[in-house]
Amino acid sequence: MPFSFESFGKIPEGGRSLYFSLHGGGGAPPAINDRQWENQQRLYQLEEGIYLDDRQFTDNLLGNVLAVATTAGADAASRHRRAGWCR
Repeated sequence: MPFSFESFGKIPEGGRSLYFSLHGGGGAPPAINDRQWENQQRLYQLEEGIYLDDRQFTDNLLGNVLAVATTAGADAASRHRRAGWCR
């Protein structure tokens, strides 16, 4: 699953906050979903934390539902937490 992330601010004593922005699907053609995902990467500027956004692996609504349940995102969040990058 393609994803991007950006870190903002200094790492607080308790570790970074982690913000997920899930995007994809909706039944649009892949080229439109790709452009929307690229836009999603620039939507938020945080004072502190890690902003993680993914490009869902399908271009339909079912892909959105499945992505929330995927272990890939949970595994990535767990690795970041253990590394002290987030709370």
